[in-house]
Amino acid sequence: MNSQKYSQLKNFIIIALVLCNLVCIWFLVGKPGFNDPKVPRGEEWFIQNILKKKIGLDDDQVTEFLKFKREHQQELHGKWGEMHQLRKELFDNLGNENYNLSSQIQKTGQLQAELDSMAFAHFTQLRSICRPEQYEAFDAGVKRMMLRGGGRGRDKDRK
Repeated sequence: MNSQKYSQLKNFIIIALVLCNLVCIWFLVGKPGFNDPKVPRGEEWFIQNILKKKIGLDDDQVTEFLKFKREHQQELHGKWGEMHQLRKELFDNLGNENYNLSSQIQKTGQLQAELDSMAFAHFTQLRSICRPEQYEAFDAGVKRMMLRGGGRGRDKDRK
């Protein structure tokens, strides 16, 4: 390749890279409200949009909903830690023939029952902020979410 073509190619690549960088910077910083802390982002933003579009909650209801959700997650954090410890203990004793498996399963089942009870109470509390015309959409959304479990998208036909 002669030096003139090489120089032109080098200049073209440099200009293309500069333009790509400028576009990336514009996407990161130039978006309206990017630096505005009042503009919601991430999971909370997603939840707000779902609650408004699917259930029809207003801003006050969404604020209360998110407050209840944060409180519930704090309560669950300790229970999840307990469940982790029970499962760790179970698999730490994998080779132990004298291990009392039925006792461990009973503890795990009792803790899972507590978690289910907490979830039901939480959704009952969340439902209490809905207006009567929102109940049907809320109930359907909760049912869909809870039945989905770990098999996301597999139970589209499940009622």
